[in-house]
Amino acid sequence: MSRFDQLCKAYSKARKNYFDYREDCTAFTAWLMSGLLTYLDCPADQLRYFPLKGELRPGHTYTLMGAMDLEEDTYWHFGVGLTLYEKKDKTPQETVVFEFMIKRNEKSYTVKMDTGGHEYHIGNEDMSAAHKLYEAIFDEIRDSYTAGLQHFLEQDETARKIGFCQDEKKPKIKPDVK
Repeated sequence: MSRFDQLCKAYSKARKNYFDYREDCTAFTAWLMSGLLTYLDCPADQLRYFPLKGELRPGHTYTLMGAMDLEEDTYWHFGVGLTLYEKKDKTPQETVVFEFMIKRNEKSYTVKMDTGGHEYHIGNEDMSAAHKLYEAIFDEIRDSYTAGLQHFLEQDETARKIGFCQDEKKPKIKPDVK
């Protein structure tokens, strides 16, 4: 085998490793999001995926794999949106979007809800570990609606930001009213 052939083989192996890793992380994430829907007792059509880089295409539905980007921090980054409503198929509706970050380790996956967020270590199909993440998501959304307006109103006018963001850093929930 020539040296060029060796380089071609190394290239082929590197591509296979990348695509296997992406497929593995995508399958885990699909399982994780399916569990979130079950935990919330949420209809599947109320959950959508969003890329966090580039321009969003209006009216476009992104697949999980289409929304995921592998970043320099070695995590897959993507957005997950839950559309909430007072009455299904009627306005008003609001989509809350969480930034998710996922990477595979030797025995589990590390999941974060934003760059500075708490790390959840979840084994493949480890539902008890996933429930801790689901509880955090539920609490975050509920608390933002329960106390968000009050926190917003109590802020000093000079420091007030648009929305109900309780944190001066990057918001964990990004409302997108339809």
